[in-house]
Amino acid sequence: MDETKTIKDIDDLINKYDAMKKRDLMDLSSDQDLTIAIMNLIGIEEHLFFTGAKTGKNEYFDLINEVRNIRKELLQKIVV
Repeated sequence: MDETKTIKDIDDLINKYDAMKKRDLMDLSSDQDLTIAIMNLIGIEEHLFFTGAKTGKNEYFDLINEVRNIRKELLQKIVV
């Protein structure tokens, strides 16, 4: 998996979301979708933690930090 491409894709998604929000093209369901996406990221974090603990591979724990950073960015979008 190409980390740079993934981060760029996420940044593009966030920028599109912000642009739509500024033009009032967002409705309540968009915020609900974002909330569901954040909940899914929490589930991914949990899965990576337990998989890392079970297998003893540190790569899973490294991925947790990446997912957590994505989740923090998206949480800021809800709060703002």
